[in-house]
Amino acid sequence: MSLFIIGINHTSAPLKLREKVAFGPEQLDGALCDLSMQAGLREVAILSTCNRTEVIASGENIQTLKITEWLAEYHQVNSVELESSTYVLSEKDAVLHSMRVASGLDSMVVGEPQILGQFKDCFDQARKSGTLGGELDHLSQISFRVAKKVRSETAIGENSVSVASTAVMLAQQLFSDLSGCNVLIIGAGETSKLVSRHFMSADVKRITIANRNMENAVSLASEVDGFAIDLQSISSSLPDTDIVVSSTSAPLPILGKG
Repeated sequence: MSLFIIGINHTSAPLKLREKVAFGPEQLDGALCDLSMQAGLREVAILSTCNRTEVIASGENIQTLKITEWLAEYHQVNSVELESSTYVLSEKDAVLHSMRVASGLDSMVVGEPQILGQFKDCFDQARKSGTLGGELDHLSQISFRVAKKVRSETAIGENSVSVASTAVMLAQQLFSDLSGCNVLIIGAGETSKLVSRHFMSADVKRITIANRNMENAVSLASEVDGFAIDLQSISSSLPDTDIVVSSTSAPLPILGKG
């Protein structure tokens, strides 16, 4: 049995390519089954976040180029461009990489805690899809234990660090007093939820949530004592907004010229 990790992340690929190769939660079940069949993989999991997409595979005679070609075909991207941005790790290097990812040491914001939950979710999804076996389950358990040890025995977890908290810290540097600021958050996913909670803790004047799905916008807005609007109302809200944070899975920018 061989172990391989084939992927792209914030150090190997530009944002535009990472966005194209990302998987939505609703895609993973079908993607795992299709990849397993097409590439002849005994076990496979897919870790997909805003900063990385990685295929974690175990089996006999794994052909990594087949996996890269499958990724390119699935997401309709240029295979040459994808291959030039892809890293391939095997055996011991793959295990060490897995531990670093789960611990937050390989994240864009080093030490951010969200990755451990995302890492766990990727193996849970593989289990549900029937593509998780003994090898990958063992890898996940080892990586979880190491990540918890890193957080409990080092200073990496002493401060709350994430892309969301970093965005709020940047806002605090730009504005001497956030209590008079109106914040517009575009999106209602996990990152937007974290950003909203951080801004609420910073005691900003007003938080407005804009989202395509109004039900989700209202739900998040009620959680942070804010207001909910649809995407079409963004332009009319901008003149009264001091800070805008956009975090969506949309393939194109929500805000743009014109």
